[in-house]
Amino acid sequence: EYEREAYVSDIDSYARLTFNRNIQVQPALGLSLEADPRRWRDVDHTLRTRTSEPMAVLELKFERRAPSWMVALVSRLELQRLSFSKYCYGLSDEMELPAFRTAAVGA
Repeated sequence: EYEREAYVSDIDSYARLTFNRNIQVQPALGLSLEADPRRWRDVDHTLRTRTSEPMAVLELKFERRAPSWMVALVSRLELQRLSFSKYCYGLSDEMELPAFRTAAVGA
C-alpha cells in the first residue's frame, strides 16, 4: 500500500511524474484481499533505507524521449536513476527484518 501523488504534462504527448510515499507492507494471511489496518508496516523506515527521513519514490514516465523540462529537472536536482520495486522491496523487508514485523504487530 502507498500514497501516490501524480502529475501529467499538458504539453507533451505522454509525460508524467509521480511521488509514492508512505509505502507499507503486510503479509497476506489467506486468499482474502482484506487487510488488517493494525498490521501495516512502513517499508521506508530509516534502518532499511539508510536515510534520516522517510523516503519518497519519484517516478518519471515518458514515451521514447524524456521531455526537456524533465531532463532539466533531473540535472538541476542532481538526481540519480535507481531501480526500485515496491513489491520486491516490501517482500524483502518482511523476510529480512522480523524484529520490526513483531514490533509493528504489537503496536
